[in-house]
Amino acid sequence: MSTKLLAGSIVAVMLWVAAVQTTVPAQQYYLISLTPHSSQVALSINTSVFQLGLALGAGLGGVIVNHAAIWHISWVSGLFVLAGFGFALASFAQPKEARKAKSA
Repeated sequence: MSTKLLAGSIVAVMLWVAAVQTTVPAQQYYLISLTPHSSQVALSINTSVFQLGLALGAGLGGVIVNHAAIWHISWVSGLFVLAGFGFALASFAQPKEARKAKSA
């Protein structure tokens, strides 16, 4: 329903962006705890990768819409979400000793 009206679409996107931004402080705290001596570098790389992901997502979405049906966006983006979830699980699965040794 919200996508049929411009105002509803804008509100939906605003809520979506707000939901994404709620994870930023926890993610930054996690990165700082992993690399306390080089936290500025870790945070800047994280921000750069985040922006690159937004750009790639917008670009890939445009390619999909131009060359295929719009419903393909949902399963392609779902694959990227699963890949991100896999990376997060791999990160949290590392023993704390290994994480501290890598940051030293």
